[in-house]
Amino acid sequence: MRTVPLTSFPDDELDPALSPDGRLVAYAWKGGTKDRINIYVQQVDAGTPVRLTKEPGREGSPTWSPDGRYIAFARGSLEAGKSGIYVIPALGGPERQLYATDCNKLDWSADGKYLVFSGRSSEQGPSYHA
Repeated sequence: MRTVPLTSFPDDELDPALSPDGRLVAYAWKGGTKDRINIYVQQVDAGTPVRLTKEPGREGSPTWSPDGRYIAFARGSLEAGKSGIYVIPALGGPERQLYATDCNKLDWSADGKYLVFSGRSSEQGPSYHA
């Protein structure tokens, strides 16, 4: 096994996730902005990162669908109704909100039919898993 850095960009790069075939990595990164963290994807062995999301807010926990076609992610936003779980094609395209919630981590089931997540119904509310 060898260790190879994938990126060396300024600011924090968070929540890396390898695609099922191991060729791509998705991660959250500020990308030089102060008010948002977006989801990026890039080839493991070369290439320039592609920014998948463009909305204001803090995005994270990118998770590949088992077939590698989609990335689910969590978005936190100050705009009403914008926080939630989203899915976007792995190589870019329109995103779709699946569920409105404040969520921390998520993952796909092996068959790709379900997403499991942890979150809160409010800042004061108890944690739950769905």
